[in-house]
Amino acid sequence: EYMMGEADISLKPDMKKEERYGDFRSLKGISQRFLSLRHGEWFDNAILSRIMKFIDVSPLDLASRVPFDELKTLDTLEWCYDSDIYELILGIMDLVPDSERMKDLQELLSRVVLHRVDERLGEKYSLLSDEYKTIKLMPDKLEYLYHGDMKGSLDWKYGLNFTELNTIREEYGISFLYMFTGHEFSEITPI
Repeated sequence: EYMMGEADISLKPDMKKEERYGDFRSLKGISQRFLSLRHGEWFDNAILSRIMKFIDVSPLDLASRVPFDELKTLDTLEWCYDSDIYELILGIMDLVPDSERMKDLQELLSRVVLHRVDERLGEKYSLLSDEYKTIKLMPDKLEYLYHGDMKGSLDWKYGLNFTELNTIREEYGISFLYMFTGHEFSEITPI
C-alpha cells in the first residue's frame, strides 16, 4: 500500500514507542504485499483445488476451518507430484497472510504438517510431548494449532513459518514433501 501511495507511513522522532512499532510492522509487511501485487490474483479456486489434491485433504476441511483432531488426510491412490504446487505451498508458509482466506489456508497447511509429523513420530501431539519438545518451536503456537487454545501473542495467530518447518526437518529428519503429503521424493516416478 505504501509503495502504491495508498498508505502514509512516517516515522517522526517524537512518536511514541507503540506508534513506531506499528509503522515498523507495516514496513516489514511490504515485501509480502509486494509479492502479492506482483503476482496479481493468483489465489483462485483452481489453485486451491490443486493444493487440496496435492496435500490429500478435503476442500471441506478448509471451508469449515476444521480443528486438528477432526482433520482427515485422504491418502488417495491418485496422488501425484506437482512441483508448481509444492513450490507454491512452501511460499505460502513463508508469507504473513494478509487475508482471512490465506490465514485459514496457512493454518490448515500447518495442521497437515503436524498431522504428518505425528504420523511419522508415532505420537499424537508429538511436538508438545516431553520426548520431542524443542525450544526452537513455540509451545503456545503449537497449542493453538493443535487445540485452538489462544494463550500467546496475536502476532503468531497464523500457521507455521518456513523457519519452524526447517526446524522440524532438521531435528526430526522429516522432509518438507512428507510434511505436506505423506510421500517421499523416492516415491516419485521419473518422467
